[in-house]
Parts: sequence; C-alpha cells; structure tokens
Amino acid sequence: MAAASGIGEASESRKQTALAGGRQRAMDLEKNLDHLGKDVKDTADELKHRFKAGEERGKREAAGDEMTTTEKVESTLKEAGHTTAAEFDKAKREIRDKTQK
Repeated sequence: MAAASGIGEASESRKQTALAGGRQRAMDLEKNLDHLGKDVKDTADELKHRFKAGEERGKREAAGDEMTTTEKVESTLKEAGHTTAAEFDKAKREIRDKTQK
C-alpha cells in the first residue's frame, strides 16, 4: 500500500511541475508580447519624429533665402526637437532590450 501511495505522490508531483512550467512559459510569452508591443510603438514614434525632422530640413532647403532668419531658427529648433525625441524613443528601446535579459 505504501508503494502505491508513493507512485501517486510522484505522479502528482510531476503534474504540479508541469503546471508550474506551463504557467512560467505563459508568463514569459506575455512578457515577450508586451516587450514587442512597446518596441513597435517606440519604433513607430521614432520614425515619425525622424520624418518630421527631415520635413523641417527640407522646408528650409526648399525655401532657401525666402525664409527669414527667425523662421530658419524656428525650423532648426523644431528639427532638433524632433531629432531629440527620435533618439529618446530609440534609447528607450535599447534600454528595454538590455534590461529584459
């Protein structure tokens, strides 16, 4: 009778281990999906800011001397702001990648 009890306990222990492993894999998958979602959002934001920075640069190049000095300075500052925001989004992604492991 004691042997049968030991077999039942071992079987129950394997079931518990399998369940715990399944829960861990599910949590890892959820974490990876969350990470991927944040990376996609930050990449999209980075590209949007880089596009806007290029747009400002193009506006200055196209207008040339038609822009006043004040307009050129404002455009340059907007470009710098967009470039900074793009770099920030890129840095968030890189930091997340380094800290996830």
